[in-house]
Amino acid sequence: HQTVSIVSIRGMGGVGKTELALRYAWRARNAGVYPGGLCWMNARTGVGLQVIQFARVYLGIEPPEELDLVGRVAFCWQRWQPGEVLLVLDDVLDYEAIEPLFRGMESRFK
Repeated sequence: HQTVSIVSIRGMGGVGKTELALRYAWRARNAGVYPGGLCWMNARTGVGLQVIQFARVYLGIEPPEELDLVGRVAFCWQRWQPGEVLLVLDDVLDYEAIEPLFRGMESRFK
């Protein structure tokens, strides 16, 4: 409970990686494993903007526009609803490119 879990599923296209992640996410959601919510993002298209949009639409969080993208995403993480949260990043090609968006996160984000 004190670390952020990062799990990677690798394989060639079409073998069911996304389906496996979807099935886990829905089962965990239905079992109440992640009371803080489930956030699914496509890693090929603006992860930071997806986090901000999700936080606005589903959590009513409005990050200040004067912050840069990383700052606005951090603002969202800090004000996320309570409880364990499952974050799914589908189709990650270069984690290093999006890693700054996840620095300093609380261990409740999985």
